[in-house]
Amino acid sequence: EAQLAMLGLPCDLIRAGDIYDDATARAALAKFNPLIQIPTLILDTGEVMTESAAITLLLADLTGSDLLVPKPGAAERAAFLRLLVSSWPISIPALPLPTSPPALCPRRKVLPSKTG
Repeated sequence: EAQLAMLGLPCDLIRAGDIYDDATARAALAKFNPLIQIPTLILDTGEVMTESAAITLLLADLTGSDLLVPKPGAAERAAFLRLLVSSWPISIPALPLPTSPPALCPRRKVLPSKTG
């Protein structure tokens, strides 16, 4: 939401609710994103984007702005990309992957899997 606002892009914000403790919130988000990940960005084409880093890079590409992402060839681009990718366990609130370090994400829970 903040990135869209900074780049002057209009959006319809839908608050998902507590996807960790509320089955209704999970079901509402699952309609748009079956992986139930936040953030979820739905493009005008209907394509669903997840992952904060991917969304950040896509928005920079779509707008041509270097406000949030240094342009290719910029001196600081390599350092930016390293920090963008290396910070994912801390900065991206989503359902955990088996490799996510739980100590860094104490609020995360693994939802029971459906069987059958």
